[in-house]
Amino acid sequence: MTVRVDMLRPYLRETLDGSISHAELTGFVQFARTLATAYLTTFRTSVSILCQNHGISLADLAYDCIADLFGRDNKGSFVHLEAFAGALNRPLDQTPDHELAAAFRSLLSRFADMELGHLYAQADPGGAKIYRNIRESIKKGETLCLSRDFRGWVISPATVPNLDHLPPCSIDWLTSEFHGCLEGVPRIPRLLGIL
Repeated sequence: MTVRVDMLRPYLRETLDGSISHAELTGFVQFARTLATAYLTTFRTSVSILCQNHGISLADLAYDCIADLFGRDNKGSFVHLEAFAGALNRPLDQTPDHELAAAFRSLLSRFADMELGHLYAQADPGGAKIYRNIRESIKKGETLCLSRDFRGWVISPATVPNLDHLPPCSIDWLTSEFHGCLEGVPRIPRLLGIL
C-alpha cells in the first residue's frame, strides 16, 4: 500500500465525525498499519526475532500495535483518536500536513512501543522485571536520567552535559571497570550507581 500523507486529515476528520464508511475505515487502518510497519522495521530492528518467537508475521505485529488505537468506548467513539486530535497544537483542519503526519507517527510509535513491551515481557519475564527495576531506580535516583531519541531509550549521566560528540566507549573497558567495582551481589540501584 502506498502511504499518502494527504489522506490522514480526511481519515481523521471522517472517523471523528462518524461519517467514515467501513471501506474507508479499513483504508485508515491499513494506512496506520503501513506506518507502524515502517516504524518497526526502521527503529525496532529486533522485531523479526520477536515475531519468530511468537509465531506471527510483521504485518500481524503491526496490526497488534495499532489495535488499541482504533479501539472504541461503549458509545462507539474512537477515544484515542479523539484524544490525539484534541492534543494537537491547532485544530485538525488548521494543522499543517507535515505537523499532522509527524504527530500521528509519534502516536503510532507510542502504541507500537507499548505492544512491544507486552510481547517482550511475555517472551522474557525476568528481563522485563529487570527493565522495570532499572526504570524505577533511575526515576528515584539523581545520577542518571532516562531519555528517548532516535535510538530508543538511552541512559545518560544526569549531571553531565550531552556527550554524544565523543567516540563510543569500549564495551570491554567499561565491562572491566564495572566488574572491578562490584562487591557481592548488588541490587539494581547499586549497579546503576556504579555505572
